[in-house]
Amino acid sequence: MKLTQLKDYKSKRPVQFGDRAFKRSSIFDNNELNRMVDESMERVLSRGYDKLVIPRAWHSIDEKSFPMNVRFVADTISSSGHRAFLCGGTVRDLVQGEEVNDFDLVTDATCEELEELFDNIQFFEIPTGHRFGYIDFGDDIIDIATMVNVPREYFGKNKVPDFDPSSLYSNSLLFDAYQRDLPFNSMYYDIRSQEVIDYLGGLYCLREGIVKTSCDPIDTFEYDPRIMLRALRFASRFNLSVDEDMDMVIREHGTEYLRRITPRAMTSNLQTFFSGGFAHTGTDLLLEYGLFTGIFPSVSDKISNHYYLDYVRHSARAADWLFAEGTWALPLVIMASFLWPAVKDAEERGEEDPVDCVLDSQKKVLSFNEQEEVFFRNTLALDYRALDKMGIKNEFFSIFEKSEFRDGLNMLRLYYANNREYL
Repeated sequence: MKLTQLKDYKSKRPVQFGDRAFKRSSIFDNNELNRMVDESMERVLSRGYDKLVIPRAWHSIDEKSFPMNVRFVADTISSSGHRAFLCGGTVRDLVQGEEVNDFDLVTDATCEELEELFDNIQFFEIPTGHRFGYIDFGDDIIDIATMVNVPREYFGKNKVPDFDPSSLYSNSLLFDAYQRDLPFNSMYYDIRSQEVIDYLGGLYCLREGIVKTSCDPIDTFEYDPRIMLRALRFASRFNLSVDEDMDMVIREHGTEYLRRITPRAMTSNLQTFFSGGFAHTGTDLLLEYGLFTGIFPSVSDKISNHYYLDYVRHSARAADWLFAEGTWALPLVIMASFLWPAVKDAEERGEEDPVDCVLDSQKKVLSFNEQEEVFFRNTLALDYRALDKMGIKNEFFSIFEKSEFRDGLNMLRLYYANNREYL
């Protein structure tokens, strides 16, 4: 498997991501396990999948650390004759020895059977028709889902196992794995046998620090273009290298896939993309792959301006500094900060309402609920001339007096300190 090293969009030097990276798990200190991981990955690359089982003696996952409610749900399912597995990001973080806050379960029990087992289970349905359940215990919310089938869009694709495309659900962990976005998010933990199960090379990706798609990247992004953004989010969050095949597909077709993401889904994905202390690296990736102006069309005429690019990078760094200091910079504020120069230009052009001018352009790509739009509009409405001429004055930030705007205020203080020359 070939990897690609991302280069800075201006200097073309390798991008420096700092020290945020996957923590190397002690599980990979086992030479025999590493040999099995390598051999399994060869089979995955050859035929698309392989079942790799890691026994209890070879990993350090401690079930005593699981919340009592996780054990209760799993035991209840098992006592009914069904199987229960931890899945997704839960297993990824357990393998890495990271703290786990969200425990997700998957089972071969149907939604109807789960309703009989748990009086307090609630379900929601997504556009594909799948129903997913959750149980609210007060202190814990346990997500639980029936194993799903391989996406019908993958039927007949190369290196995908045969399956019945007429069914939404299955009783196969392998089929369920294909519904998940990335290999290291497609692993399972069998609570009964205490084994880790990996079908698509997730352990290999964790060990090597790479991000790749579970299927051919073209097939994956055709099926769900949101996975492209998720892959780049994980790359920026954990300092991962990008698989060469995925890198090539994003460079050639990324803007096309971006246009297929609905405005609401785009906004939802960007909320996580620009939070958590990796806004700077995430912004670098969007610029590197030419996706930035697809998300922020209002500044498409500025992308060749190195002053603007420096400004964007400074703003993203400011958000990451805040995170490092224990303050969460609201993702909507980060996104609005990228657009402030567009508002300034609209003011100078004499637009009747510069904020509406920019906001209308962005609504082709982003969609806000009522509360988000009020916040985004107020953030865009900052007066640049007041900042430039008077500096920061308390009355200028009156819109941030409400508690929900305080993080924005902190963000803007750092932002202004780092961008006064540009403004």
